[in-house]
Amino acid sequence: MTSALITQGDNRVRRYDFRNQEAIDRGRIRKLQPVFEAAAHRMAGALSANLRQPVHMTVEGYEQVPWEQYAQSIEDSTFLASAAVIGLDGRVIVHIPSELVLALIEVQLGGKGGDQSARLALTELEFSLMSTMVDDMLAALPSAFDAFIEVGIGVVQKLRSTIYLKVGRPGEVCLMVQLHVVIGEGPTRTLHLCFPLTVLHPILEAFERLQQAEGFDGGFRLANAEERLLSVPIDLQVVYPPVGLTTTEVLELRVGDVIPLHLDKDDRHSHLDVATGGHRIGKGVLVEQGKRLGCTITSWREERP
Repeated sequence: MTSALITQGDNRVRRYDFRNQEAIDRGRIRKLQPVFEAAAHRMAGALSANLRQPVHMTVEGYEQVPWEQYAQSIEDSTFLASAAVIGLDGRVIVHIPSELVLALIEVQLGGKGGDQSARLALTELEFSLMSTMVDDMLAALPSAFDAFIEVGIGVVQKLRSTIYLKVGRPGEVCLMVQLHVVIGEGPTRTLHLCFPLTVLHPILEAFERLQQAEGFDGGFRLANAEERLLSVPIDLQVVYPPVGLTTTEVLELRVGDVIPLHLDKDDRHSHLDVATGGHRIGKGVLVEQGKRLGCTITSWREERP
């Protein structure tokens, strides 16, 4: 019997193994939610730059387990990166399942990153390409913590198996942060960030000291957090309203076919939706700006995300 994954907003009763007591209270762990979300956003940004495709990464939940227990659940052929955390006594580990590795590489090479077939092992080329991407991901990680603690990433070790990967002392309990990864409009996949508690304790203590010093009341360094949130880049789309086609009509589409937009010729520049994150936030019309096309906003915030 093992501890269950803690997902956001999930209050269900779970079995609990008293032989494997958690070293840090769950309430304290949840305080770091905005920090882990910032880390996920920065790593997603690093992947987006490598793939030239939007990558979205969100925190799904947490689990505290001994490293040996988690390692036993990992398939023999996988991708692991272990990096020394400069300023703290320990390492941080990224576990990327082979299926996600293959999808990332396929997109990087111009593919769509759809469902990947089972593979016994990554090739040397695939392992090398993923190593470059994970170096950039880990390099972006410290900036998520710099508001309250100064850390850095040292030498990164990449492995295909947990056999030669040692994390702290025997029985070391780790916080496994489960992250959902979506490449473009592809399926949701999962990777894990592993923080040994020897690394997590000083991070959490520094965060709590910041809360106390600034009279924390629900946000951390509120003005700074607001400034950071307002500087987060988002994808803004200007699109025609969706066109409904049957499955047969879609399958029969060929190069050169014309898809009707169901708009009158006189109002072909209207009905443009301005959207972000799948939510319409306004409307606009198509205009010319010199040799380029632009969109003039005609209404705003019709639907709030």
